[in-house]
This record gives sequence, structure tokens and C-alpha cells, in this order.
Amino acid sequence: SAYHGRGVWEVVDKCVDRGCDGLFPMRIRGQDPPPTIRDGSVSVAIVGTPNAGKSSLLNALTGEARAIVSDMPGTTTDAIDAYLETNKGKIYRFIDTAGIRRRGKIQVGTEWLAVNRAIKAVKRADVALMCLDASEIMSGANARGFAYWCPTNQQRYIARQIEEKGVAAVIVLTKWDSVPNKDERTLKKFTEAIRSNLAGIGQWAEVVCCSSLTGQRLKKILE
Repeated sequence: SAYHGRGVWEVVDKCVDRGCDGLFPMRIRGQDPPPTIRDGSVSVAIVGTPNAGKSSLLNALTGEARAIVSDMPGTTTDAIDAYLETNKGKIYRFIDTAGIRRRGKIQVGTEWLAVNRAIKAVKRADVALMCLDASEIMSGANARGFAYWCPTNQQRYIARQIEEKGVAAVIVLTKWDSVPNKDERTLKKFTEAIRSNLAGIGQWAEVVCCSSLTGQRLKKILE
């Protein structure tokens, strides 16, 4: 049980025994790692709308509850850094950011500062992971099919910000465990919906899916 923490280490042991190299990182604790770690790391900004699964993704990748995870949108108000080194020696610096809203929806004060930091985090990142809630795409397009999925203005704004900053991008479909009746064509359908409706990075960024709750396909992000 991922919720209660029962049997998790048994699963980890099995995966390590089977050679899942790089999936379970050697965590680098502390927010101020040595200069050699900072200099050699790949900076990855995790961005998306509020409650898109960003903090859960960070916690799942690092194995630490560094970011507040809640069903209430907007619980992350600052950029949170987490360093990790995979078993292959690759060093990543993950930056979890506040959910980015449209400018008209951003309140003055704390939220404005948080969103401003999130956009700056994208600018200084090597790679941006744009999180999209797979369950929302499915429910929003279910009536007429995936091809008719309509991104929100916030999602369009984020995609535009990433492209304008000129960083590499990966679109991450989070909460993949909530999508029922999946088969080998499911990810292709989601990708087609993104290509058809999300401009900018939606036209070229690689689309991967994962579940922070079950750990499904997390390794794909590190690849």
C-alpha cells in the first residue's frame, strides 16, 4: 500500500534485484549540496496548473516528502529544490514550483511572488516538465473523444512561457493510475489530443505518463 507504506520496500528490493538501474535514486539530502553537485546537475523545473500533481511527482522521484501534497490547489507557494543522483551517476536538480495561473487570476502578494518565482525557475532550468492531470483530460474530452480536448487558458499560458524561455520540455501526464481501461493505444490517444489542441510545446515535446501513487512509469521521466 503506497498510502500506508506497507510492502513498499519489498517492491523496491525486487526492482533492484531485477536491475531497474536509475529508477530508485541515491538521494542527496540537504538543500545546500557541495558545489561540485550543483555544477554537474541537470536542472529540471516541474511546472503546471494548481493541483496538477507536481508536488506528488517530486516526492515520488526523490522518495522524500519535501513538498506539501494536498487536494487543495495552490498548496505549494515557493520553488522547492531537491537534488538526486541516480545509480548511473546522473545528477538532477528538481525544482517544484507553485501552480501557474493566468495573469488575470493571480492575486497580489504571496501568490504573485510564487508565480513569478515559478516562471523564473523555468528560465534557469535545462528542462521543464509540464504536468497535465490525465484524469482531467479524460473527463473533459470523454463526451466527444480525446481529439476534442480543450486546454485551459492556464495550460496554454504555461506552454507558451516554456517555449518563450527556450528550454527543453517534456509533457508529463500525471495521475495515470486514475485512467481506467488502459491498453497499448491509450497513451497514443492522449498524445494525439495534445498535439491537436495544445500549441507551442504541445506540438513537439515528448509525452510521458506516470503515477506518483503507484510509481508506474516514473523511470521513463529519468530517461
